[in-house]
Amino acid sequence: MHRRSFLAHRFATMGTRARLRRNQDAYTRARRGAPESKLGAISGTSLPIDRDITRRLLGFEGVTSNGLDTVGDRDFAMDFMYATARFLVHASRLSTDLIDFTTAEFGFASLSGDISMGSSMMPQKKNPDLFELIRGKSGRAVGNLMGLLTTVKGLPGGYNRDLQEDRAGVLETGPLLSGVIAMLRLALPRVTFHPERCREGIDEGFTQATDLAEALVKKGLPFRRAYQVVGSLVRRCQEQGLTLRQATPQLAQSIDPLLDAATLAVLEPAGAVARKASAGSTGPAAVEATLAELSRQNEGLTRKAQSVPRISRLFLALKEAAL
Repeated sequence: MHRRSFLAHRFATMGTRARLRRNQDAYTRARRGAPESKLGAISGTSLPIDRDITRRLLGFEGVTSNGLDTVGDRDFAMDFMYATARFLVHASRLSTDLIDFTTAEFGFASLSGDISMGSSMMPQKKNPDLFELIRGKSGRAVGNLMGLLTTVKGLPGGYNRDLQEDRAGVLETGPLLSGVIAMLRLALPRVTFHPERCREGIDEGFTQATDLAEALVKKGLPFRRAYQVVGSLVRRCQEQGLTLRQATPQLAQSIDPLLDAATLAVLEPAGAVARKASAGSTGPAAVEATLAELSRQNEGLTRKAQSVPRISRLFLALKEAAL
């Protein structure tokens, strides 16, 4: 059975949260990369303007220091488009996991009828259309980023008409981001995992082979030797059509005397999971600790996101200043 069957309904979710937290960090960095107001003439002006007025009204931290660089700079757009492309790539990977998990071959999860569509000719099918569409959207976000990178890579300093090509990519990337977020918020609560089937997936394969090797290490065997011993046992089981958990002490000890019944007991799935104690592992305590830390970080990032000025408030501030 595929390695992803291992505690798929829980560990995959934790991994998704970690990736989303990194995506939030990427948007935070993108915002920090555009702290200066760009409103100003390419070579300056002799008219008595005060750039700090618009800087203050628009909520920027300062004003750009070089007009020539300002008009030709698109780093802020590339930072935003990169953060969005990365988020959509992560969403695409999550979608692939969920598409796989809901197939008959895996059977680890099922989709609500609210987010799955029927086949035009097969009445029994429930297609994961929404997640397939998310994968498609990710390609467009990556294309928008690559398009802008290609546009600016050969330009000289200052403004060039080529830079008007940034508009289409930037203006499409924003709706792609909000659209995929809305799709995920709709879809994820409508995915139902089947823990019993996930546990069956663990029993069907050789996922706990590493646990058995580690048990031998605890008995004093060097890991390189433990690796060879367990590998030999796995091959013997495969030859006889057995799973690793079906190996008898007699069969195991024909490979190495250290593989007694007490050692083979580590192959029991619940115990194997419970023994995972390292940070970031699949052990229950480690999973709960990671989720708690991610939730704490999410609260801080949410406050930062809420502090970003909204266009409506900016227009209101400019109107009041004009009066």
